[in-house]
Amino acid sequence: MEDIVGRYVNVEGMNIYYETKGDGHPLILLHLAGFDGRVYRPVIPYFSSNYRLIILDLPGHGKSDPWPRWQTQRLSLDNYSNIIIQVIDKLGLDSLSIAGTSIGGDLSLLLGIKLGSRVKGIVAVNGAGRTRTFNEKDIDSSNNQDVGRTLRFAGDYATKRVIEYLTWIRGQNRNEILINDLYAWNNFDVMEELHKIEAYTLVARGEFEPLITEDMIRDTASRIKRARTATIKGVGHYAPTEDPQGFANTVMSFLDEVLKK
Repeated sequence: MEDIVGRYVNVEGMNIYYETKGDGHPLILLHLAGFDGRVYRPVIPYFSSNYRLIILDLPGHGKSDPWPRWQTQRLSLDNYSNIIIQVIDKLGLDSLSIAGTSIGGDLSLLLGIKLGSRVKGIVAVNGAGRTRTFNEKDIDSSNNQDVGRTLRFAGDYATKRVIEYLTWIRGQNRNEILINDLYAWNNFDVMEELHKIEAYTLVARGEFEPLITEDMIRDTASRIKRARTATIKGVGHYAPTEDPQGFANTVMSFLDEVLKK
């Protein structure tokens, strides 16, 4: 892990933190609701040198600055995507791929809509074109340090160490940020815009994923010109942390094929 490089880029007055590793095709990794880029630390050793990993902390997450009035003003996934696009522009990325999990999966699809041919491949894991899966009472009562919540969304084979690691990461982010993200997830609906995605797209879900159903990923993929679906065996909502090698292999096997086209 010693060759991971952490940097900041200023966007709209916010210092947005990202880490990079490798010198190949740029691949942005987008994290889950209420977490930060550390959920992808376990996958880094399994990616080949053919990829330049760029792991972002969304605004208000991890080491990134929060947005102005973060305590009273919520950001949508559309807001997040516009900030990510500015980061992409500042990094000079004219051709890239994107992989994300949970709200990161939703964001991957939204960025595909907005960036057009600049995106070569998309891997959206445990996300979909519409993700209204919670009621407001559930969101408002969310506790980012609740180990039970982590367990409820994890797969059957998640180890005690994985659950503790995930709860530790989420517990270091503000609970208000988790609630913001869950509302953003709940209000996400780009089903009527998915036809604009030009990139080859993989819409995947964990075998034990509790929120995104098989019907949801099939419906999402059916609206994208070059899309397929997949199941990542043995994992739940936290796929990259539950099975880092399986997650990396799923992403690479798809993108390796895409980049040959």
